[in-house]
Amino acid sequence: MKNKSFFKAISFDQITIIVLDECREAGIHLTDFTIQNIVLYIALSVQRLKCGFELQAAPVDINPEIRNVSDVARKIFSRIESGLALKFPESEVDYLTIQLMAQGKNINIQNDGPLQRDLDMILQRIELETDYPVTKDYALKKNIIEHLKPMIVRLEQGIQLKNPLLQEIKTNYLSEFMDTKRYIKWSPYLSQFDINDDEVAYLALHLMAAAEKYKNLNKPRALIICATGYGSAQLLNNRVEKEFGMYLNIVDIKGYYEVDDTTLSNVNLIISAIDLSTRVFKVPVIQVSIFLTEADVQKINEFLDNEQVRNKYIAVEKKQPINSVLNHFDQFIDQSSFKIWQVSPHRKELLQELTNMLMSNEPTELKHEFLEQIDQREQLSSIVFSDTIAVPHPAMPMSRVPKIAIGIIPNGVRWSDEHPNIQLVFLLSPSYRSNKGLTETTQAIVKFTENTEEQGRLVASRNFSEFRHNFLLMMKGGKYI
Repeated sequence: MKNKSFFKAISFDQITIIVLDECREAGIHLTDFTIQNIVLYIALSVQRLKCGFELQAAPVDINPEIRNVSDVARKIFSRIESGLALKFPESEVDYLTIQLMAQGKNINIQNDGPLQRDLDMILQRIELETDYPVTKDYALKKNIIEHLKPMIVRLEQGIQLKNPLLQEIKTNYLSEFMDTKRYIKWSPYLSQFDINDDEVAYLALHLMAAAEKYKNLNKPRALIICATGYGSAQLLNNRVEKEFGMYLNIVDIKGYYEVDDTTLSNVNLIISAIDLSTRVFKVPVIQVSIFLTEADVQKINEFLDNEQVRNKYIAVEKKQPINSVLNHFDQFIDQSSFKIWQVSPHRKELLQELTNMLMSNEPTELKHEFLEQIDQREQLSSIVFSDTIAVPHPAMPMSRVPKIAIGIIPNGVRWSDEHPNIQLVFLLSPSYRSNKGLTETTQAIVKFTENTEEQGRLVASRNFSEFRHNFLLMMKGGKYI
């Protein structure tokens, strides 16, 4: 402490130990700053007695809670008396009791119902004004109530608590400070007190911390997928957190077979240490090393750069020349794997026919296995990406080369009870060898789910040539890659 030089005959360390021992025993929690205040106050008490000064009596209302705190103050002084040959009068015990009640947490005040009601009302008004979810933030409510209770004791006893951050808050966060002052005036309970700027600044800190937490809600939510054990997963998680903690919310770490619909809900990015090119997700997938190399960092930065520019989540790959896109489309899709159903088929019938298109030269047993793999994949997580688009594909790759079959059902097919009107089906068959270019095409398919007008244009295609034209025209427009 800076003030030690003024109290050379007093051991601040010894006083600190005594205060911590007794307050912990009584369940009174003090922050580092308030501990320093209490220790300094006791040092001043010792100095007063040594100089022959004595405080006037300051009796406090006696109730069970105050009596317990008063007992703590008496024990603290009793231990100090034995080391300094001093006798503290009852007035010093009363003043220390007030200080402990004013600065300690976990001290209950009687009948805090009006305070709770006022806080609920204030938080509702703050939420309407700011859109921050403060009414559902139970940690914020708890922290504010824990702060308000001893604050009210301070106000009732006329004690001024200094805030060492006041000037910095006024200088750098003046709008937050002034907002907090305004919020306090909304409370009939708190308005009866003269609340100084130091106390306002303490309350502002609670709201500023909550606002900072809410900012995280707007960060892209990233899921990390690993398959090599907990240690490797934590290594990758720590490195991603270190590099991108300010820009990404890492919501979970999962193994490949742990990924299901619940895991994927509200996820904006998948960072995977294993190859997921044979599976299709609604969100971008970035494959990285568990060591997160410079190249990996660059790939994630590309995603974040695009996020900031376009204000939505899009594929992480760099834009490619349209000729490359054309090659990808024609590489995986041709007229033999395309069909328009004028009469809506059954879901099973549709999948069987699309599978036959993709595997026309394969034995029947392999086709059956392919369909079984599609069912297994759908059990892991949904392959329906919008009210009108489904992208079925096998859980494990089965083709030597990647292929895509496309079905258009203008009148819709009943895929499930939740999705009774699927009009576009992209059946994917990833390769177990190489899927170069497939990601670009599948990400374009996924992005169609965000634009109903463009979905309608594809569904209205009268033949393969028109579908290809519409598909490539949208890709060429730069909307999806």
